[in-house]
Amino acid sequence: MEEVAEQYLNELVYRSMLQITKTNKWGRVRQCRMHDIVREVAISISKKQNFCVTLEEQQNTGVRRISIAKVYNSIQEELSKMSHLRSILMFTTDDLLSCSFNRKTSLGFKLLRVLDLQDAPIDIIPNAVGYLFNLRYLGIRNTKVKVLPKCLKRLQNLQTLDLTYSNVEEIPNGVTKLSNLRHVMLYSTVRRIKIKTRHTWAFTKLQTLNGISSNNEVVRLVGDLTQLRSFAIVEVRESDGTVLCASIKKMKFLHTLLIEATDRGEAPLKLENLYPPPPLLQKLNLSGRLLGMLPRWFNSLINLKRLWLVSSGLKEDPLLSLKSLPNLVWLGLKDAYDGKDLCFQAGGFPSLIELGLVELSHLNHITIEEGAMQSLKQFYLKRCKELKTLPQGIECLTTLQELYLQEMAEELLESMRGEQAVDHQKISHIPAVRHVARIDGIWKTEMFS
Repeated sequence: MEEVAEQYLNELVYRSMLQITKTNKWGRVRQCRMHDIVREVAISISKKQNFCVTLEEQQNTGVRRISIAKVYNSIQEELSKMSHLRSILMFTTDDLLSCSFNRKTSLGFKLLRVLDLQDAPIDIIPNAVGYLFNLRYLGIRNTKVKVLPKCLKRLQNLQTLDLTYSNVEEIPNGVTKLSNLRHVMLYSTVRRIKIKTRHTWAFTKLQTLNGISSNNEVVRLVGDLTQLRSFAIVEVRESDGTVLCASIKKMKFLHTLLIEATDRGEAPLKLENLYPPPPLLQKLNLSGRLLGMLPRWFNSLINLKRLWLVSSGLKEDPLLSLKSLPNLVWLGLKDAYDGKDLCFQAGGFPSLIELGLVELSHLNHITIEEGAMQSLKQFYLKRCKELKTLPQGIECLTTLQELYLQEMAEELLESMRGEQAVDHQKISHIPAVRHVARIDGIWKTEMFS
């Protein structure tokens, strides 16, 4: 179903009815906009067909889909007249909404399928939501909601539950019984959302489970979610490793995986038993200490496109295990390597487009052999304070479009300043070379090209 929807979106782009404003690293559409003229035509047709309107004070009560950009005193009364609504989309942060939305708010939309309250200034979900039998999508992303009502267990047709960056801390038992759920987004950088565990979970159709907190039961139960495409688990303990690996190996369709240790600097991630890894894996994010070196299965990740390693504590040069990955286009190492030298060997990283080296506190020398990273366009070096010279061989990166430096050593910067500087010629082929640093509380940029 999701694949068909993406095809429709791409068709609209191809016909110039939508304009792409943002893509990911692989060219997939992330954001788009509609030209003003096309938008006016679309709104006009939507109104005529009662398909979708923007809520204003006088509305046709037969409309099926509305978006709310402004809240006014009579909004609840207006909504109560629209019993045929299929979708409600909120695009407002008006505090007046919180006055109109409380635990006892009546929702008479028996046909409602989509309720998206993203960014709305609300802190509760009305109990009446539990009676929206046809609801497919419930989103409270970036709201102040703390507690999910137990009545959600009635939503047997629910397919997507988005709690990202909300204040919810726990998922009640009833939600795990919703057998039609396909996407559950929980991840928050502030709070870890826990799911109450039982002997089994009913939502075995899940394709997305992002942000779940680990425990003994969770790492076992996720092994039943064999349809997962995207999986992110946090607060992983050393003792979880063996069972977690066994569960992940069952996820044959997985393309995105994030694993974050409970204490990134101390508790190791024991992932040696994750062999063979999911064959379709494209994006991998590991945050936590590995056992001095990358697991042996890394060189089998032939479909991997994006890799982000954080606080890995690697003693051996990780590039030796990664250089031959044929489809790797994005590589980031943050506090991941304790060594002093990195060497990008000739012929290595043939597809790499973007490289980020961040907070490698012991790194003092980088070698780039001729023929390495022949597709590289962006190179980021951030807070590698011991690196006092430019990477040796950077002049070989003929496709490089940007060299971005942040809070780097003064010796390195001085070697590039002015046309007479010792390393200025080495970067003359790069269109954009800049250094960004925070000085007296203000971010300042220095250009070198």
